[in-house]
Amino acid sequence: MKKSSKAVQNSKNLYTAEDSKGNAVDTAAHSRNKKVKIFYPPNETIYVYGKEEERIARYRTDGEARVIYARAVLRSLTPAQRFDRSSHQQTLVVRLFKEMYPTDEAYEGSHIIAAVFGGLPSAINLLALPRDVNQKSMGNFEKEIQAHLKEIAKTSARITVKMEVFITYDHPNSPSPQKLRIEVWDIYRSKRTLWRKRTILI
Repeated sequence: MKKSSKAVQNSKNLYTAEDSKGNAVDTAAHSRNKKVKIFYPPNETIYVYGKEEERIARYRTDGEARVIYARAVLRSLTPAQRFDRSSHQQTLVVRLFKEMYPTDEAYEGSHIIAAVFGGLPSAINLLALPRDVNQKSMGNFEKEIQAHLKEIAKTSARITVKMEVFITYDHPNSPSPQKLRIEVWDIYRSKRTLWRKRTILI
């Protein structure tokens, strides 16, 4: 598939995103007339490629253009190798949620695929989650996965670690999910082994 020339760039990396037909996809959130807007398509599979045109993530959206599935090969990256975080994108994702569901509860823009594993800094890889859920449930699981990747790195086996995230929403147009089901798989040659499965209720 021919990669799009339209790309999102930060100080460390370059990536492109396309839909299943090869059309360029804008994965960011934007503030327009004091409203938050997203432009990635509904009912679509979106592929993200790195600067060497390798596929680094895959997302699937529903009829409301909400991400309902994400998949990526996890990489244990140093701070210098990761995408720069975007506090602006995280803020916009939370604003989008609070525009629809005003609340005084503290929410944060949480990465679906964590930055430490190569997750994107743009809105397609972010969810508005309560701060406690993001920092404890998501944060603790991230540390478990990091430890697992370090253990694998000590071995000579060429094991690929892949994450799949299934996202469920409790309201037809709510931008914040009700439940995340996260599966982490070890892949050695053609054999897939489920290393860990975690359900996070919001």
